[in-house]
Amino acid sequence: MFKTTLVVLLLPPVNVALFALAGLVLARFHRRWGIGIASVAVVGLILLSFRAVTTPMLKSLEAGLPLRPPADAPPEAIVVLSGDSQGSPSVPNGYTVGPITLQRLHTAAQLHRRTGLPLRLTGGPVSTQAPPLADLMMINLREDFRVGSRWV
Repeated sequence: MFKTTLVVLLLPPVNVALFALAGLVLARFHRRWGIGIASVAVVGLILLSFRAVTTPMLKSLEAGLPLRPPADAPPEAIVVLSGDSQGSPSVPNGYTVGPITLQRLHTAAQLHRRTGLPLRLTGGPVSTQAPPLADLMMINLREDFRVGSRWV
């Protein structure tokens, strides 16, 4: 729990917001420095909200990833991470996967058909009333994509 909280606090955008807050606190003692730090942090938050800034950042993270698995260690399964869910009165349990998870399922179904690799679905409940996302994903794969999963 502590490690997770620490990671959230140290990564953008939370760390930038904390710098803005620290700048405002510092402004009470050193006005020029505090306002300067808070201003830079707010500009940073605004910049991080633009796709023109975030897209190159994401592409730099994805650069250099192998396009093919190593010959001596072929993949054994396709792991699909859940992303979101949404309430839906048209389904029996009242919940279904959200658009992010649905896009992941679509891609996983295509990969499964192309490679024949089994699927592994992951995702827990997002609330106490909601079923685990992995169960919702399994239903979606079976009913919408006509694909089964080996592990949930």
